[in-house]
Amino acid sequence: MSYDSRGLEGRGNGAGHPQQWGDEQVWGSKQRALFDTSHSPAQLLVRDVRGRDEGSYRCKVHFKGSPSWSQRITLSVKGEWQWGTQSDDTK
Repeated sequence: MSYDSRGLEGRGNGAGHPQQWGDEQVWGSKQRALFDTSHSPAQLLVRDVRGRDEGSYRCKVHFKGSPSWSQRITLSVKGEWQWGTQSDDTK
């Protein structure tokens, strides 16, 4: 997943649009992953998480006037979740 906001720089009217890109073989043609900047801090959203999504991910941010920042996370998938099923541990 890649997010490029350079199109937003240098445009006083905010007319630029960030570009997002994700490998279709990994995230599918409907792009199950989305970088959401409407929240602070920004979030990486992954829809329809699958067992094969499990693994190590790295987020790297490049700043114009500051050093780059990098963070590595590990995603663990602990089972299959399905719509319409619910666990009730109160019984």
